[in-house]
Amino acid sequence: MCSDETTRWVEVCYCPTPLLEERPYWEQFFELTRVQDAHDRSRCRDENGTEPWACGDCDCTQRLERKLEGSGESFLETLRRAVTGKDAEPRR
Repeated sequence: MCSDETTRWVEVCYCPTPLLEERPYWEQFFELTRVQDAHDRSRCRDENGTEPWACGDCDCTQRLERKLEGSGESFLETLRRAVTGKDAEPRR
């Protein structure tokens, strides 16, 4: 979660349009203000056919996840605190 109370996340999605299938479910709980590809799809190995299912281990996803980890607070930990009223134990 960011200081402006927005939430950002990275999700591997194989849909031709990001979150094509998942969007109706996410929209039940969130106002999606921006959904975008991690990078230009022409460079995506899954999309251009050079490596099917490459997005599962794509380094662009890993880079984005690392960047988000350093900005703000874990959304999952925020939810845990809201439910339990205290800081959750770290996951192992």
